[in-house]
Amino acid sequence: MKRWLLVVGLALSAVFLSVQLGRAAEATLTWDSNTETDLSKYNIYRGNASGGTCPIGPLQPLMINGSAVSVLKGTGTSMTYVDTTVPVFDGQLCYELTAVDTSNNESTRSTRGVKSVNLVPPQAPRNLQIPSVVP
Repeated sequence: MKRWLLVVGLALSAVFLSVQLGRAAEATLTWDSNTETDLSKYNIYRGNASGGTCPIGPLQPLMINGSAVSVLKGTGTSMTYVDTTVPVFDGQLCYELTAVDTSNNESTRSTRGVKSVNLVPPQAPRNLQIPSVVP
């Protein structure tokens, strides 16, 4: 009975680990708020390069469930957005922002924010053995 419980416990642990390793990471973006009175929102653009550097040229809009991500203007002097959809990879993660006013005029893109990331965990240990169990 104890051996069966040990095997079931190890199997459940392996399932839990595979779910945890497959989930997305998070990246927190912060920037200074614009001062225009007719500011409506900020658009967020993202790119990532697995094993390399960020792509040259404009980044693609950050999409969640098929919709481009926008952050509504805030009341403070700084803004924050947490991207919870960062894929698990090693390489560079990059973002750009634009400001959009109430007439839907979009600014030029901000300077690019770049971060090197190491999100891929090492391989699991192999060949785990339990030579004996003593009551």
